Amino acid sequence: MKSKVTSTGVKFCCAMLVSLAVAAGAEAACTNKTLRGDYGSTCLGTVNNGAINVALVGKFSFDGNSMGSAVDTASIGGTVFRDRNITLTYNIEPSCRGTATLTIVNPPGVFNSTNFDLVLTNKGGISGGRIATEIQAIEIDSGSLVTCALSRIEQ
Repeated sequence: MKSKVTSTGVKFCCAMLVSLAVAAGAEAACTNKTLRGDYGSTCLGTVNNGAINVALVGKFSFDGNSMGSAVDTASIGGTVFRDRNITLTYNIEPSCRGTATLTIVNPPGVFNSTNFDLVLTNKGGISGGRIATEIQAIEIDSGSLVTCALSRIEQ
């Protein structure tokens, strides 16, 4: 009888450890919902194979469902464009890496679409869920070398 109780206890403990490990693993994974809310951004780099310097600062809003928008000010080759309106789509993988495509709505014709690889960092429990507090990104379009850092704006 004693060995049956011990065996049952060991099985129960093992089952609990496995379920905790699965829960911890599930909690560590990112999804599109990990990226939601408003973020301040700064981007620096060059486009057209280093021929044009770019610098941008703005506010990005992510909906947690793969869509977002932004308004920024950009200096492109020394010409300043204020209040650029941007729409975006994104996809976040369980590894907390992802992709984003930004489309410049206004002004039209100035680098209309750009593509980025990104990583979500410093996830914390905010508003009852896990939300990325920082994003690091690099433009992946040919001839571009632009990196961005985004930080969550606390509400």
